[in-house]
Amino acid sequence: MPRMSAENVELVKRFLVAYNDRDYETLRAMYHPSGEWHGRATQVDSPHVLHGPDAFVEHSRHRDADFDEFRTELQELIDGDERIGSFLRC
Repeated sequence: MPRMSAENVELVKRFLVAYNDRDYETLRAMYHPSGEWHGRATQVDSPHVLHGPDAFVEHSRHRDADFDEFRTELQELIDGDERIGSFLRC
């Protein structure tokens, strides 16, 4: 199986910096139009899957309004060939 490119790994890391900085415009610009965000089914008031940049940014804004401080740490990246999966700790 081919390994993730360093470029893709850096994209994920830049995305998480923007996510933690609440930089919504960078998030919207980086998020693929058909991208999906799979949250945990146990999250309160959270859809299990968010589709596209608008849904993701709106969800992030809503979450950020509820928390003064919210940080996400990358735990693991999963090589999915043309897709990258990640496990995050919030």
